[in-house]
Amino acid sequence: MAATQKIRLIRNLEGGDLFELFLVSAASTILVVRAYLKLADYPQIGGDTLHIAHMLPGGMLMVLGLILALGFLNKEARTLAAFLSGIGFGLFIDELGKFITQDNDYFFQPTIGLIYVIFVMLFLLAKYIGDRRATERENLINAIEAAKEVAIGDLDRVEQRRALAYLKQAGDGAIGKRIAELLREAKTNSRNDENPYQRIRGWLAERYVGLVERPWFSRAVIAFFVLGSSASLVLSAYDIVARPAQVSFADKGELLFSSVTGILVLLGTFRLLRRSRLAGYQTFERAVLVFLFLTQFFLFIQDELAALPGLAIGLLVLSALHYAIRQERYGRKVTRAAGSPG
Repeated sequence: MAATQKIRLIRNLEGGDLFELFLVSAASTILVVRAYLKLADYPQIGGDTLHIAHMLPGGMLMVLGLILALGFLNKEARTLAAFLSGIGFGLFIDELGKFITQDNDYFFQPTIGLIYVIFVMLFLLAKYIGDRRATERENLINAIEAAKEVAIGDLDRVEQRRALAYLKQAGDGAIGKRIAELLREAKTNSRNDENPYQRIRGWLAERYVGLVERPWFSRAVIAFFVLGSSASLVLSAYDIVARPAQVSFADKGELLFSSVTGILVLLGTFRLLRRSRLAGYQTFERAVLVFLFLTQFFLFIQDELAALPGLAIGLLVLSALHYAIRQERYGRKVTRAAGSPG
């Protein structure tokens, strides 16, 4: 092999889902740890002589995630690796204050703000990697990755549809044609063949399809986001109006990004009313991300404990939106045809 041969980095086109799981599990871990420590009055593990910091199990979980990612090939291993690594990273980065202060101060006030900056940078990096247009080679290799599920006997209809979509973008090469033929002839999971996780996922997909067809569903989604963003904007503005002499940098930042969230919610409402459900959901997702990564940053600077419920709700809403977007992209037609043989 020539020493000058280029190192090729082939993107996993489903990597965005894994990275989102990593970030959500990491942020949720920080949320749970901070709430527990506050309620339990900051207990110390290790007795009088030892202090076992929670960064240690965090590091072990990150290593376990790495072992899963390097040692196993199936999709469940990658998903579990992202989940466990996210928990580990959350436990690790939660103790950032101890790493950057001379007196190992866990309560160093800017810590939460710095953690949020790290999360925003990771998110932007993932978006930069994932949003670039996929090459024909990347589409082909991702379709081959999906075809591995045929050999495992774990290919479902949504994965089959997604892999065929990749092949459509991969050109008319001989390899692509053979993979497409394999995928079309493959037996996909029936409800009897599915594991409990797949059955739950299938049940949710069917419930989703039933809900979106109801005339009140879009109005309920719009009402939820409009009322939520309006309440956030009004509260931010009221804090500034009520005490103009005490307005801080955090107050101004909270008002600014609450306004940005409100604008995105209005844009998402317009798109949803225009019958573009996928575009509406994607815009609502951007609004939630602005809330989580920017508005919440300033809320945590002001009052860490009071900001925790908003973070928890934002993470739940983001997960629900992510599921709905995936269903709109790949799942709804497949779900309608679920009664047909694989």
